[in-house]
Amino acid sequence: MESQISFYVAGRRACFTRPEFKAERVSYDFPPPTAARGILESVYWKPQVKYAIRSIAILKPIRWEVQTCNERKGFFGAPVAEYTQRTSRILVDVAYVIRATLIAQDDNQKHFEMFNRRARKGQSFRQVSLGRNEYPATEFGLPTEDHKPLRINQDFGWMLHSIEYEHGFSPTPFRAVAVEGVVAV
Repeated sequence: MESQISFYVAGRRACFTRPEFKAERVSYDFPPPTAARGILESVYWKPQVKYAIRSIAILKPIRWEVQTCNERKGFFGAPVAEYTQRTSRILVDVAYVIRATLIAQDDNQKHFEMFNRRARKGQSFRQVSLGRNEYPATEFGLPTEDHKPLRINQDFGWMLHSIEYEHGFSPTPFRAVAVEGVVAV
């Protein structure tokens, strides 16, 4: 069974790392479907529940910031700490509405109601992050009438949709095109 859900999320910073950039972190312009799925799973996770992302609405202008920081190299138990500088191109002041289909193997209505109740109360299974743990969501919940997408029409090019683990970690891309601020997945 399936149910349609909508979820609002916003934060001061976000980084949805593009896989084609190896060492440096460069963010996508908005969360790809894999990151959107992770955001929803942060609120309500059960092994019998899957989320199929249908659209992502961009609510604030896409703005960038470049950060440079020292990161520890290697593992944390090493006797001598080595540090390396890493530059990241991240998003600043972001907000999105994610629309998805909740697909459950058992009682779909029960999971749908539990997700909405947790979202309404601002509860989460784990910290709701915007790409990386150091970029937590400052607001999240059910969207209101005030959460309107920007009026942008833009082709963002190819984006990672998902990774098929059953077929040897093969990536599935999709063409990300925003029409009136909404990217249909």
